Formats: sequence, C-alpha cells, structure tokens
Amino acid sequence: MPLKVLHPLLEDSNHGSKGLNLLNQVAFIGISNWSLDPAKMNRGIMVTRDDPDQEELVLSAKEICSSNSSSADPKLQSVDKHVSTLAGAYLKLVGTTNSTREYYGLRDFYSLIKMLVSLCLEHKVSLTSSILKHSVLRNFGGSDNRPLNLFMKSVDLPEGDPLNPDSTPLGLIRANLISCSTSFYGETRYLLLLTKNYAALTILMKSSFMWPEDKLDKVRVLFGSSFPRDQNYSTACSNINKIKVCMETGKTVILLHLELLYESLYDTLNQYYLKIYDQRFVDLGLGTHRMKCRVHNDFKLVVIAN
Repeated sequence: MPLKVLHPLLEDSNHGSKGLNLLNQVAFIGISNWSLDPAKMNRGIMVTRDDPDQEELVLSAKEICSSNSSSADPKLQSVDKHVSTLAGAYLKLVGTTNSTREYYGLRDFYSLIKMLVSLCLEHKVSLTSSILKHSVLRNFGGSDNRPLNLFMKSVDLPEGDPLNPDSTPLGLIRANLISCSTSFYGETRYLLLLTKNYAALTILMKSSFMWPEDKLDKVRVLFGSSFPRDQNYSTACSNINKIKVCMETGKTVILLHLELLYESLYDTLNQYYLKIYDQRFVDLGLGTHRMKCRVHNDFKLVVIAN
C-alpha cells in the first residue's frame, strides 16, 4: 500500500505535468522476501541474490573465524582448516531435495561455524569429532540423521575429546537453555521443538536438571487455542505484554499454539537486536504498532510445535 501512494512520484511525468521535475523524483531501496507484482517491478530495478557457491561460503566462514581477536590461536585454526569441507557438506545437503532446501538455510551453516569457534575457544581445545557432532545437532537437528552423517563423513577428526559435550536430545536442549552468552560467537538461537501432541512441554517440565526448583518462577508458559476469544486483538496484546515483561526480567518463555503471535515476534525470533553499549533491544510489533523492548541476557524463548 505505501508503494502505491508513491506511484505518481515514480513515473517519468510528475502528477500529469509534461515536463520532468527532478526535484520531485524519489529514490529508495526496497528489500523483500516476497515476489514483486508487475506494478512494482516496472517502476524500478530488481536486484536478486543467488545462492552462494562453495567459494563464497568458504570466504564468509573464514571471515567469521578471523573476526576474533585471537585468530592466530591454534584452536581457532583447527576450525578454519576444515571450513572448505564443511561448506561442501552443507551444499550437498541443501542440494539434494527441495524439501531439505526449504528446511535448512545459510543461517544454520553460519551458526554452525560460530558455535564451533565458540566451543573451541571457550574450553581451549582443538576441534574434535564430538564437538562437531554436538554443533551439527544443535544447528541442523530436528529432521533426520542425514545432516549429521554428511558433516561427520566430510571431516576427519580425532575421536578422543576431554570436553565430550552431551549430544542427547535433552543434553542439546539443556546446553541451549543454560547458555547466557551474548557474544558474537557464543549467542545461542531460540529453540523450536517439534513433537507429537506437544509432548515436549511435559518432558521439559519434568526434567529437574533443566530448571532447578529455585528457578521455576523464571519459566512462563503461554498457551493459545483456536477458540474465538483466544484469537481476538485484546488477547494478543495481553500475550505480547507478558512476553515483554519476561524479556526485560530474564525469564524463559514457552509458547504453545500461539501462531498468531509469530508475526509480532518476527524480529525476536530472528534475533534482530539493536545493541546500545551492553544493552540489547528488539522491536515488538502488533498490527501497525511497534515498540522497543530491552532484552535481558538471561531471556530464552522456546516454541513448541505439533
């Protein structure tokens, strides 16, 4: 709709005048994940970005590794030397079927590289097979074992590992929830748990090692439903406000059947933060309204899908 208002200014003639008034010409850059209709395409230049090839992936991954001040650290170099084979495994994974291509994306690959760097630097160890397995499962889990098999076969790594992180499903979830790092490498992504009949909620709440009894007040579960009153505007506002309070106080929020809120939480789910000094802020939207919300370092968001 805003672009339609600008249509007269985007034409060669200005409001029906015969001459071209350069002072009234408007230039702008529009970024969209959706296909543009002909009315918009014929009023500008469309620039599309193709999927990166292996060389571009390797270059980006090496830049991620070199972003750390201790890029000459042997622990970091143990990740850097395997970047090319990891990029090849990723391209092989997403190039197999269309369904896989839609399920995994570049963000998963870049997050994998950052997690490998983070674990190696934090624990002062070189890259090993158990660290790679743990990182792959945390960034490419949720489907089948094909991503794990591809990455593990592509890289020849030593088996012995003093760190040996827990790579069981509950271990992976726990590692995500207890991490409070907000650094470039150590920041974890929010969880999406795919289970039948929302069984993940019962498993999480019964797992005492996830949240000790003295921290149960730090967990907030929000339910939704298809009933009309749960779909109205006032209920959405109430739920957004509850999430906002949890963000500011550092609580963990678990969402069930609240697809209505996903659009409002778009920036939150994608972790599009605005950082001012050591504080993080994110936009919360509801309809046409937007507001900034401070994000506590301990805040976690878990989405349980059926």
